[in-house]
Amino acid sequence: MSAIPPGMSPGMSARSTSTSGPMGGPPGHAHVPQVRASSTTGGGALFLYNVRVALAIVPAFALTLGFAGKMITGLLMVGGMTAYVLESARAPAASLGVAWAFLATANAAQWFTAPSHVASSTAAPTVPSLINVAQQLLVSLLHLMVGAWFTLQFKFIPVRYPAIAQACEHVLFGLCPLVCAAVLTWGAMLATGAAAAPFVYLCMSSVFYLAFGTPQPSSFQRAGRVAIGGGNKLGFRGDATGLASTRAGAAAAAFAYAVLPAALQLAIHLGPILRLDTTEICSLLLLGTAPMVVLALSAPYGSLWWLGLEGFSLDVLRHTALLVGLIGLVAGFEGRVVFASFGQYIHVPSPWSYLLVTPALYAGAALFASHFTGALGGTVDLTVAGMLAVGAAGAGAFAMGVPLPVMPAPLVAAAGFALYYESGLLRDYLLFALGALLFMVWFVQHNFWFVDLDVGGRPVHHICRDVLVSTALVLLACGVSACRVDAHAVGAAFVASGTFFAHLEAGLYRLSWASAGHGEVVYPAWLVAVTSFAGVAAVRALSGGGRLPGWAAWALQCTMAGKVAVLVAPETSLYVAVTVLVVAATLPSMLLAARAKVKAEMGASSGMVGAALSAHARQAQRMSAPQAWAHATICWAIVAWNRFAFFEALQVIFGRRPSDALLIGCLLGLAGGSILPAAARHLPTHSTLRRLGLLMCAGGVLMVILAPPLPMQGMAYCPHFLPMHLCPRLWDEAHVPFHAHDDPAIYGMGAAGAREHWARWLLVMPLASSLVGASGLLPASRSGVSKGFLTVASGAAIGWYAALELLPGYGFILHSLVGGSCAAAAAFCVFLLARGPASPAASPILALLIMVVFVSIPAAFALVTYFPPEALDAVRENVLRKSGMDSASEARSSLLVVNACVMAALALAIKLRQSRESSRDDRGPGIKSHGMAYPRQSSDATLRRIGLAWLPTMCNACATLAFVFGLCYAEADGGEAVSVPGFLLHRDGAALCLAPLFLLLCSDSMLLQRFAHRQRYAPPVAVAAASLALSAARQVAAGRYAAERHIAVHGDGVDFVWTLRNALCLLCALPSLALFVRFLWERGVLGDTALLLATPLNAAPLLFSDLSTTRALAVLGVACACVQYIAAGAVRRTGLKLI
Repeated sequence: MSAIPPGMSPGMSARSTSTSGPMGGPPGHAHVPQVRASSTTGGGALFLYNVRVALAIVPAFALTLGFAGKMITGLLMVGGMTAYVLESARAPAASLGVAWAFLATANAAQWFTAPSHVASSTAAPTVPSLINVAQQLLVSLLHLMVGAWFTLQFKFIPVRYPAIAQACEHVLFGLCPLVCAAVLTWGAMLATGAAAAPFVYLCMSSVFYLAFGTPQPSSFQRAGRVAIGGGNKLGFRGDATGLASTRAGAAAAAFAYAVLPAALQLAIHLGPILRLDTTEICSLLLLGTAPMVVLALSAPYGSLWWLGLEGFSLDVLRHTALLVGLIGLVAGFEGRVVFASFGQYIHVPSPWSYLLVTPALYAGAALFASHFTGALGGTVDLTVAGMLAVGAAGAGAFAMGVPLPVMPAPLVAAAGFALYYESGLLRDYLLFALGALLFMVWFVQHNFWFVDLDVGGRPVHHICRDVLVSTALVLLACGVSACRVDAHAVGAAFVASGTFFAHLEAGLYRLSWASAGHGEVVYPAWLVAVTSFAGVAAVRALSGGGRLPGWAAWALQCTMAGKVAVLVAPETSLYVAVTVLVVAATLPSMLLAARAKVKAEMGASSGMVGAALSAHARQAQRMSAPQAWAHATICWAIVAWNRFAFFEALQVIFGRRPSDALLIGCLLGLAGGSILPAAARHLPTHSTLRRLGLLMCAGGVLMVILAPPLPMQGMAYCPHFLPMHLCPRLWDEAHVPFHAHDDPAIYGMGAAGAREHWARWLLVMPLASSLVGASGLLPASRSGVSKGFLTVASGAAIGWYAALELLPGYGFILHSLVGGSCAAAAAFCVFLLARGPASPAASPILALLIMVVFVSIPAAFALVTYFPPEALDAVRENVLRKSGMDSASEARSSLLVVNACVMAALALAIKLRQSRESSRDDRGPGIKSHGMAYPRQSSDATLRRIGLAWLPTMCNACATLAFVFGLCYAEADGGEAVSVPGFLLHRDGAALCLAPLFLLLCSDSMLLQRFAHRQRYAPPVAVAAASLALSAARQVAAGRYAAERHIAVHGDGVDFVWTLRNALCLLCALPSLALFVRFLWERGVLGDTALLLATPLNAAPLLFSDLSTTRALAVLGVACACVQYIAAGAVRRTGLKLI
């Protein structure tokens, strides 16, 4: 999965050498990666394990988002979009900082969410808190991994901060086996119950440990020589500086892999285990020894490298662990699987059944261990091994009640397999295949064939026939592969067996799903997933060994990947549609890879070498434009043809009819995603088809998220205006999607309650136009004028959307004011941030646009106040009546939100322009002193020269107005819809969230003349602290006034003690904040005395205050004191270094 890093040859990858028979033999002396490179750290290296990490993190992160709630999901979505915008604007450092800030905010909010589904279902009163803490720790670690992975995507990190890059890589390799396996097990436990959770975790952790626990070369640090294994030594030599993981991380992952499955089984089934339940004790034994066996078998590939053992010591440890593990594993497998699940097929009574089955299982385990340790054929004689196999087969057959006429079949099968293992001849394999097939026929006929029952509409003997045919095909395919027959014949046999097996497995799982309500599990879901992944792994191994041709490996992998779709919608034909779509999407890759191979062979025969040969092969993998468009047309036709299958799949997933927007979005995303694999590999980076595929995927996501209404005619119903009874439509009578108009019709609100939100198309238009402009799909959209026009149109569309959705029933004048204000703001940003030489002629245009924005604000508020809406729909009137608000109050709140967003956008645009001018000045030549160049003039002088000296003042005004508008909205909203942590009130939460707007402040010629860039953090902290202090003071005063009103009515005494105590607590919380604000403003060391005196005062509010706001101020004061102490220490150390 990982690419070979620079400095490594292909021969340095993991290999297995063996001289055993045709079955492969043991990986006797394995070579795991060796890194030879220079001792310097590679600059600008790319992270080599993105695919591997994505396969682990993305499903786990998607699962946590599903249970995170709207607030955390919204935070992460806004953070992702903001980081993307900043990265697109070529501000990678800001993008990285924003991503980490939003991840930290979402992680902090995660700790204040409601208890999870697992905890809420627990009956014990103390266990849920421990489970909640464990779950929140997992989510926090997952957020840390996401941040580390995001950090490694920036190329400047390895160049400027190589230690950070290596630390992030170590975090990913150390935490992925622990966190991702636990999170995915958590999700599986929520879906299937806690009983199977230990086995799910065992499977997950096995995959993740083998992917991340084995030694892999680091992407960023190259050691002088790091050797892992080699020769007769299977250990690790040297330090781990050149590896992607650390010893501690690998040891922790191995410890968790070995201990946690059994610990989880013990925690879930403690009661039955204490009652000596045989099945649960065997499960515990199975889960405790299976990791030991896996670690011992994978030791040649570096699974135990963190021990530091070599040669004989590692061999002894490995063989001992394998022996002990197999003893326990076989015992647990016998009790948990053989007798618990298949006991009805054992016809010999106890205890004779144990005397027959146990030696047979241990004989098979001994042969297995001998094969994988290389002892079979060396220390262990093959004749003895064959006799042991025949004896084990006979004992097992006798225990299953095989009659004497059929008894030779399993014996012949075991003898034929033993002979084939030694000779590799076809006749010996035919003995094995014939005996195994005859035994399978007897087993199916004896146990199932006679059952006269229809399961899911199919007779049982039909299913038995399919099973026998599939068994015969699998034996045939394995035989022709192992006997070195022609590769294309092997491929045809494997494709036939794989296709038939996928069809059989889909039918069995469909029957199992249909009978699940009666407690009958014919074919479990996990078996479908296991056979799919095992099939893909086996195909890749056979293809890598040259036993399968490329076309057969491609067809089998498509089949194995497509049949997983049966888990999503068993009763539909989704797996067929997905398989066909996967085949169509990957067909060009297979054909062009074969053509490139032929071209490379022809070039090598003609004398091409080196770069010329590589260029010749790369050119052969390119698709021409007609080929690409033909491939895209085929993929789109397949998506359109199978639209009903996708409809039924979505209906099964959501439990109801999917909406029309969801259907169109999914089909659009599938159509775009189906062409991306071929376009990404075989087309240029800036090809039109590649951009179109990305645009279709993004458009599909927008359709799903925004869900704009779609017309009924042409979608599910026939258009009325077409002659001759023509009826072009997307859906038929059996597949009618859910429409937004259906809710009022179902719940009896009538047409008056139907509001279909057609204005959402105004929101789709700017997003789509921005995607078109960013992708450069249309040549006309690549010019600056076109992009500016699209930006202004997008601003107008967003303004009209806000007016129509937030201000329904008002006239055209108000809607025009709001839309025109947003359009003017967008035009202002376009003119201000336009590339090219600055000109004084732009100043009047910018002034006019900003004047339009500021004039429209009071005009809109006046229209809302003095001109009520014309009419409101029934749904909105009902909502307003229940909330106790009138339409004017709601409209004013909506205007506050819109204007706050506009002001924030204007302030950000002005700040970016000023920063750009400052960077231009810094790049210019200036006076040099001690190797440092000072700018010739400040950004204020540059803005004054082009007639834009008023911009800094306008930036400060816009930032302040945005804060005021947001605070007014929080005040008017009443706090019902604001979701913040419980220790803060809604106004306080709004002040804290809006305080970062003052980071946009800049030095101007009126108020902040001496405001420096290094003082930019002081205003947000001061505003946040002042807002919390004023809120606390207002609560103290409100409590006093309430007490005075109470005494006027009832004559009781006023509680002066309460007022005095909370007022003093408020005063004690302020000094630390004041010192911190002063420190941020002056950036000088104030001395430790004041800090040490002010910090303990925060204990009084934490212990004695009755107000949550005061306690929040105290917590903030302690945090600020800690930051100030650390920053002051850093300043002091920097000064000492200069001295």
